Amino acid sequence: MANLPGLLTEASRLHKGMRCRLVKEKPLRGGSHDVFKLEFADSEKWALRVCRDEHDWPAELRASKTLQHIKKHHPKIRAPTVHGTKHPVWFLEWVEGEPMSKWNLEIPVNIRRNFLNDLADFLLQLWHTPAPESPHPKPVAPYSKWLTQTIDRHIQRTISGRASWGDALEYLIMRSMIGYYSVAVDEYTQFGIAHGDLNTHNIMVDKNLRLTGVIDWDWLYVAPLPAVIHHPWFIADVPGWKSDWVQEGQTFEEDRSYLERVIQAKEKERKLGSRVSRLLRGSKDRMFFQAAISMPGIHEHFVELHCARTDANMAIARNQLRIVLSLHPEWEEEKGVQRIREMMKEDHIY
Repeated sequence: MANLPGLLTEASRLHKGMRCRLVKEKPLRGGSHDVFKLEFADSEKWALRVCRDEHDWPAELRASKTLQHIKKHHPKIRAPTVHGTKHPVWFLEWVEGEPMSKWNLEIPVNIRRNFLNDLADFLLQLWHTPAPESPHPKPVAPYSKWLTQTIDRHIQRTISGRASWGDALEYLIMRSMIGYYSVAVDEYTQFGIAHGDLNTHNIMVDKNLRLTGVIDWDWLYVAPLPAVIHHPWFIADVPGWKSDWVQEGQTFEEDRSYLERVIQAKEKERKLGSRVSRLLRGSKDRMFFQAAISMPGIHEHFVELHCARTDANMAIARNQLRIVLSLHPEWEEEKGVQRIREMMKEDHIY
């Protein structure tokens, strides 16, 4: 339980000793955190974002430092300023507006396009922020290498017996597809920053649906640009993901196309090159594959479409298992490895 009097004292210290108060005693409650609205004597408003799970705090602290890095490079980006952190709290600028909550074709085209214009500015600033330096600098690296490392972590998770979802056999089949999804973008080896959870509930808007800010940065990550540059969830049409208030059969190709054109025009106007618009144009299938690695619902859809246990796919899994064990011989004795081998014997593949 957060020590609210102590947090108010810390907020006052961070704001030159100015007195402050909670606007409401009851917080806004998110999936992993509570948010209190705070007002100072000079009418400035802050958010106290309280992490509820002790185990999440190291990741949240890293995210807060990366958000500060983004704001240093782009002070006007529509994201909250981080005034400070103290376990287990972020002290943030209060973002006015309401969560967008819904996005569908009932919203008039002109209003959607005005919002997408705002979003294009935000995304260009975010995706043109260089990755922060760290004690262990990330080298430039192709997307294929990043995908391989990511899938191998999930293979280890599923063969170790720690997994609550997913199967190593599915990941071995997916591992064989890395070249298909990466070959066209492996030339983009620079690292960038992704928000990580750009859905309608984390986007704040005014009454005219104009963007006021993007919140909830705790899923932020740093990765090669092809892993970072994707459409936001609510227009991406990724199988297995459905936003609230979207009627069956509605799709958002028109909105994606408009956002791509706006970003391309802004890149040209600002002499930013063309890598963001190029990567965004080809991102739909790449996003589906990438999300299927780590998101259970999307993983289920991808596996159903692409990872059937045919003889051909079982042979592919066998070959990938050999490659993986040559790279990680210490996994050889995991029970999951023996289980996969037994399955292959049953199918006369191994």
